[in-house]
Amino acid sequence: MTKRMKHEDFDFSAFVQVFNTQGKTRAQEYVQEKYQISYPSFVKHLRNGSDYYYSFSTKKYELRELKNDPFLSMEELENKKIDHVKEQEEGFPSHHTGSEASFPQNDHGMLLHLLKDNMQEINKYICLEQSSKKIIIDLKKVEYEGYRIIIQ
Repeated sequence: MTKRMKHEDFDFSAFVQVFNTQGKTRAQEYVQEKYQISYPSFVKHLRNGSDYYYSFSTKKYELRELKNDPFLSMEELENKKIDHVKEQEEGFPSHHTGSEASFPQNDHGMLLHLLKDNMQEINKYICLEQSSKKIIIDLKKVEYEGYRIIIQ
C-alpha cells in the first residue's frame, strides 16, 4: 500500500529549477524518478501547497510575491481560469449556475464580463436620461445597500 504524499513531502524549489532551466519534458522525468507520481498530480500539489505559480508571460514557474494587494495578477487570473476549466472537465460541480458557468476564454472576454457586472450593479441605482440630460440617482436604495455618494 502506497503512502499518500503531502505538500511537505515535495521539494518544489528543486522541481522549479529543473522546469525553468531544462524544460517541461525533463521536469516530468524528474517528478516520475523522484516521487513516482504523475506530473499533473505533482503540479496540483505545487499549486495548492507552495507559493509558486506558472507565469504565462515568461513560461516559467515564479515565486509569488507576498503582498496585501486585494487584486489578482493576470497570471493568477489565468491559473484560476485553468483550474475552473479542469474542474468542469473532471466533473466537479461548478460554483456558478446557468449561462454564467462558462468562464470567458480570453482576456478581452474576461474584461467585458467584469465591466458588464459593474454596469449592472451601477444600473440598479442610476438612470441616465439622454433626451432630457438628467441623471437620476435613487439615494435611498444606494444608502440602503451600504454605498456612499461623493459628489466632486
